Amino acid sequence: MKKSIPIISILITLFLISCCNKEISKSTNATNKPPKSYLLKSAAQTRFGNNYKIVFNQDGNYALCTGFDKTQKAVSQTKFFIFDVKENKITFEDNVVNGEVNWAGKYKIVVKRLPGIVQKFQKPAPINLYFYNVITQKKSN
Repeated sequence: MKKSIPIISILITLFLISCCNKEISKSTNATNKPPKSYLLKSAAQTRFGNNYKIVFNQDGNYALCTGFDKTQKAVSQTKFFIFDVKENKITFEDNVVNGEVNWAGKYKIVVKRLPGIVQKFQKPAPINLYFYNVITQKKSN
């Protein structure tokens, strides 16, 4: 029993040293670049103030950031942009009046413009929409 105590204390010491080395290596590998989430939030706050929502696609490589203009009550305007998380940049930016923007797949968003007020004996206007592919960076109907 007395012989096993030095062995156990040596193992514990080695374990603690290895943990310290991992923490030191993590801190020395850190760069001066801000975290990606900071760049995304900064872009959103610059464009939309504090009135925005961020939704990532399925694999987390792209973010759809929407901002809402609450100044006009009769007409709502949704401004949005697509942020490439890997490249740390905005790849597409647009807005839609009386509409909504959502992910329609892993790499596609759908932008819908909803019809306004429909009069009693009037045919409702069709929903105007387009898709945007974040990989090809092209719009389609």
